[in-house]
Amino acid sequence: MLIRKLLLPWKLLPNPPAIRLLLSLLCLVVWQPLSWAQETTSPSAETTVSLRLNWFHQFEFAGYYAALEKGFFTEEGLNVHILDRDPGTAVVDDVVSGHVDFGVADSSLIVARMKGKPVVMVSPIFQHSPMVLISLAENNILGPADLAGETVMYQLDQDDAVIAATLNEVGLGQKDIISVPHSFDDWALLNPDITAMSAYISNQPYLYRKKNIKINIIDPANYGVDLYGDSLFTSESMVNTHPNVVLAFQRATIRGWVYALSHPDEIIDLILRKYQPEKTREQLVYEAKSIRRMIQPDLLEVGLINRHRFNRIAGIYRERGRVPVDADLTGFFADDYLIPEDVHSVFLHWIVPLAIISMVVLVLMFLINKRLQKIVYQKTHDADEAREKAERYLAILDRHTCVMRVDRELKIQHISAAFCELTGYESGQLLGKPHTFLMDESNNGLKISQLLETASAGHNWQGEVYLKQKNGDQLVMDVFVEPVQDGNGKAKGYNAVYLDMTQKKNAELLSITDTLTNLYNRNKIDSLLVKESKLVNRGSPVFSIILLDIDHFKHINDEYGHLMGDQVLREIARCLERNIRETDYVGRWGGEEFMVICANTSLMGAEALAEMLRTKMERAEFPEHIHATSSFGVAEYSPGESIDNLIKRADEGLYWAKNSGRNCVRARPCHLGSA
Repeated sequence: MLIRKLLLPWKLLPNPPAIRLLLSLLCLVVWQPLSWAQETTSPSAETTVSLRLNWFHQFEFAGYYAALEKGFFTEEGLNVHILDRDPGTAVVDDVVSGHVDFGVADSSLIVARMKGKPVVMVSPIFQHSPMVLISLAENNILGPADLAGETVMYQLDQDDAVIAATLNEVGLGQKDIISVPHSFDDWALLNPDITAMSAYISNQPYLYRKKNIKINIIDPANYGVDLYGDSLFTSESMVNTHPNVVLAFQRATIRGWVYALSHPDEIIDLILRKYQPEKTREQLVYEAKSIRRMIQPDLLEVGLINRHRFNRIAGIYRERGRVPVDADLTGFFADDYLIPEDVHSVFLHWIVPLAIISMVVLVLMFLINKRLQKIVYQKTHDADEAREKAERYLAILDRHTCVMRVDRELKIQHISAAFCELTGYESGQLLGKPHTFLMDESNNGLKISQLLETASAGHNWQGEVYLKQKNGDQLVMDVFVEPVQDGNGKAKGYNAVYLDMTQKKNAELLSITDTLTNLYNRNKIDSLLVKESKLVNRGSPVFSIILLDIDHFKHINDEYGHLMGDQVLREIARCLERNIRETDYVGRWGGEEFMVICANTSLMGAEALAEMLRTKMERAEFPEHIHATSSFGVAEYSPGESIDNLIKRADEGLYWAKNSGRNCVRARPCHLGSA
């Protein structure tokens, strides 16, 4: 049908062979790319592919089960076989060899790629790795440094990235421990030959707790190691040969995970009924809650790729010597291979109109000397087509660009469909409302008045503002405001274009925030220490730090469980936030340790603040009537002193407080340590 329409002007022309040949070639040029675009944007019906999991059937793979059961794979034209872990082979090798088409692995994929294996990242599902090291409490393994010379069971070179990085953080390499292959036996710790083993925080710790077997958990996140967990990947051969299949599999998988996280009970029933896992319903419910914390669907889109974070992880591997120094992640991301889904629309909206216009020009050139009267008709036709095209483009802008126009009375005169969709309002609910109706005045502060003053003066204004959605959620928007003036040059309103920055801001916040307590993480605290030291070295007043540790926290974990221990950490964090000053910073230093940076504060002032915090915590009420106190170490920064020495002095004060009976404050002046 499309070719017939393209050939219609050709049939109406006289019969010069050159003109007919030129038009035929033009039709071919238009039709061929369109056919190619259609063929590469969707897989053929019932393409059979396989997926290899990196463990046995459990809620860890709920998204794939949901995509299969709810028909998301079928809707994409895929017939998917889900295969659980084969202990005799590595998932990466299965995919690279072509034995399976897709696989699930962790951040070890980065190492594999940088060592030359042609693996390609499709979507990182787990934003954080659930991998931890566990040991029997009786072995007294309290941190990774205690593993030197001990026997550790984990999958060497297979899903071992987070374990290797954690050991490297304390200066241990593979040669410093006795590594043995994973037996996949959850109870391997009961073997006296095994000191520690890798496990998922969502699985094995639960089993030991149910058996009342006390264990210690080394969580890599407490040592600054925050890598991606389970990720969907494929081979370079697959993405080059069947890019449409990879796109379809990615779409169905993300739909499956969104569904599974919204309907956990339904998917648990499916797993128990269809996959016969070696787990009870209670275990799967516990696992589902843990997995949700790893994916964080309420904060980030499922499958979101942060290339900067991947490159940072790759840099760590290069620095630690795990990969060649000149290796990079070129070719690692599937997006670099895949054809955009809207390529067909691009050809329809651009190539076809351009081809039609070209044919119209040819027709006019040929007929201009014979049928002068046709010129008026043709111009009218062109004008109609241009108007329709302009209307079409305006409609596209309306659907995809957040635009608001405000009149002289500062009331909303026009609102785009995209803006309505983003905020959840109908246009009729916004038209005629004050321009501040959508603004969160508590957060925007002076920005509203600055916007109006700038626009009234006839100048553009750009900045970041906070808007309120209809459901009460907050949006972070980058806005560009352009004043509208009348014939006398006086302002009669303004036009504003908004760009949604909410997800980017959330991602930035996540990178500096401890996920358990919502305080600053160690990386952020490190950067603040450097910033404050530079200010002091340039002549600003001194600053001090407070390092505190919860007393007998291991007893709380052992007596009440790690979930209650986590709740105590969150309550301590809230107590610190409520009682520090506006100029202070507070963050989680690691495990049960916290740090407060007291800007413009001497040792005496910081010591007084620490004593106040100690009293507040001693009197605080915790769940299950738990009584929790803390010991405090205080140190003042001396100009020219290294940050490491400042922390060392605060740490000495903390241990002095511990040795003085705990629940007290001890300060270490600079003259007691070397700068």
